[in-house]
Amino acid sequence: VRVRAYGGALLSQGGSNWVIPAPPGENEKEDGGRLWETMHYFFATGTAGAAARAEEEGRGDWDMAGWTARARANLGTIEAHNVDLLFRLPSAPPPLQAAGMEGTSEHM
Repeated sequence: VRVRAYGGALLSQGGSNWVIPAPPGENEKEDGGRLWETMHYFFATGTAGAAARAEEEGRGDWDMAGWTARARANLGTIEAHNVDLLFRLPSAPPPLQAAGMEGTSEHM
């Protein structure tokens, strides 16, 4: 864990597995699929750099427009697996204060 390189201590870690169902139908009163849309956007923008490099190199193995169209047409469930980390740094810098608020802490 790179936090240790900055003098931090790992306090805990644990798996965080998400199952994000496809957006509901237009007539359902769910969240409208915002989490699904957010994750879809994250995947699409997170791979945009690799897709651009592949295109520059003449490789046709990254079809982002096609992937996006298929993902929207199929509306599959998204499963994400990651690890959440809780850590403590040895010290933190003092909080920043907005101009004109020096010496006050009530607005922080």
